[in-house]
Amino acid sequence: MWSINWTKKKVKSEDLVGKIQIKIGISSDTKAAKKLSEQLGIAIIEYIKEKDVKNVIVYQTKFYGYEGDMPSLEIVIPEKGSVVFGNVQVEAGLKLVEKYVINTHEIVEFLVDNDGTKKCNHNH
Repeated sequence: MWSINWTKKKVKSEDLVGKIQIKIGISSDTKAAKKLSEQLGIAIIEYIKEKDVKNVIVYQTKFYGYEGDMPSLEIVIPEKGSVVFGNVQVEAGLKLVEKYVINTHEIVEFLVDNDGTKKCNHNH
C-alpha cells in the first residue's frame, strides 16, 4: 500500500473518512501487473504532491477482475460516489486524476451515488 507520504502501510477504514480515495487495482497476479500497478501509484502520488492536492489517499487494492497486466483505477469522492476505469497506463491515469480529482465538479452529476441514496438516480 502507498500513502501520500510514501510509506507503505495498511490502510485502515479511519484513514479513509472524508478523503478522496484513489485505488490502484492490480489486474492479475503476474509480476508485470504488480509492477505496472506500482508505477501508476507512484506517478499519481508524485502528481498529487506536485499539484499540492490535499485530502487524498492513494492505495493499492487486490485484483478487480480485469484481464491483462494493466491496472484499474477507482476514484471515490466522499459522499458522492465513485468511478472505475480499467486498463489504465500512467499517462492516462494522470489525466484521470487531473479531471476527476483536481476538477471533481466535472463528474459529480454522473456518479451513481450522487444523491446519497446508494441508488442510480437516472430516469429509466
